[in-house]
Amino acid sequence: MSKLTEVYDTVVVGAGPSGLQTARLMAEKGRRVLVLEKKESVGHDIVCTGIIGKSVFQEFDLPRTSLVRDIQAVDLVSPLGTIIPYSHSAPFASVVDRSLFDRNIAALVEKAGGRICCGFEVNDLVAHPNRMDILCRDDKGETWTFRSRAAVIATGVNSVLKKKLKLGASKEYVNAVQTVAGNTGIGRTTVYFGNRVAPGAFAWAVPAGDITRIGLFTNKESKTYFDRFLMKHFPDAASNGARAKTRYKAI
Repeated sequence: MSKLTEVYDTVVVGAGPSGLQTARLMAEKGRRVLVLEKKESVGHDIVCTGIIGKSVFQEFDLPRTSLVRDIQAVDLVSPLGTIIPYSHSAPFASVVDRSLFDRNIAALVEKAGGRICCGFEVNDLVAHPNRMDILCRDDKGETWTFRSRAAVIATGVNSVLKKKLKLGASKEYVNAVQTVAGNTGIGRTTVYFGNRVAPGAFAWAVPAGDITRIGLFTNKESKTYFDRFLMKHFPDAASNGARAKTRYKAI
């Protein structure tokens, strides 16, 4: 039997930055807001370079505790292997701990009175004339029904809910893959281009404190390209078990 809970003004499905910031803004306006996240915790198992615009912290009034370092220069590697260095007069981007970045926004949601429930996978949204029923299952297998006046789908390319509501599906997406390695000797953010590296997109190596985030986007099957990229540019990381820490995701 499904458990029926209290009624909210808005239920946000997905606890990424977009969903959390939406929930924060609504909660700060006094709305009763619930965020449902299928992962076990906010910021868990993320595939992301952690690079954001320098203005994000100020523009959205976010804590800077997730900041790892600023970026003022990058190396661009052409398809032929030519390194093109680029330096700006001032830092133009920041590298953050994405997990902490997300958790910081989640804390602001809760501070404003919003509620976040992790381990809840939403299976369906049912629209009624004056409410939405949000049907989900928790990590113990129990079913729940949350009711709200409105619902926000912030699940990225996960199109199951959008299809059920006839909102259409994502027509295009890329496959992302990333691993975390120790000190690779990379001094600054490096971006690699070329169809032999990452067809339709690019690869990266981003120093972040005492680790390096190595990954790529592609509109092709990502594993083959990533394995080849890792072996060519970071063979020590490949041999030291970086593949075991690899995460894949469609975005």
